[in-house]
Order: sequence, then structure tokens, then C-alpha cells
Amino acid sequence: MDAVNTNISEERQIILRIKEVKNNLVIKIKNAFNNEIRYNKEELMSTKEGHSGLGIKSVKSVVSKYQGEIRMDITDNMFSVLIIIPFHP
Repeated sequence: MDAVNTNISEERQIILRIKEVKNNLVIKIKNAFNNEIRYNKEELMSTKEGHSGLGIKSVKSVVSKYQGEIRMDITDNMFSVLIIIPFHP
């Protein structure tokens, strides 16, 4: 939310899609941004002052707990996350 609020371009948007596909919960999130991307040993880091990027770590932890998969991509000032979590009967 912070990234899209500080985006000065006209491409300000957040896209959230949640659906069931072949017995999996699929969550797709796309967030426009115009900030720099920071990495620490291939891990994304927060660009906010005084923050270490716990949000992404928390999401990865939950996805792992439920034997899911997470993919992140950055293309043309668009940060995309795909999360797939299998439903277990």
C-alpha cells in the first residue's frame, strides 16, 4: 500500500486476485511502484526507514507452513507475487 501511495506516475494500481484452481488456493498480487529494490543475499529488503522487510518473511513462513509455493517477480515497475497453497481434505 505504501509503494502505490508514493508512486507519482499514472500507473498507480494494486491488483488482487484470489481463486481456487485444481484444488489449490491461488493468490495473485500486483503492485505498481517507482522505488528502488533492495536485496540482501537474494532476499528482498524493505525500502522503508527502520524496517527490515518482515512482511515478506511472514508471508513466506505461512506459505511454507501449508506446503505452498511463492514466486515473486519485478518487471517494468510492477512487483508481482504468486502464492499457491494446496487444499488438504
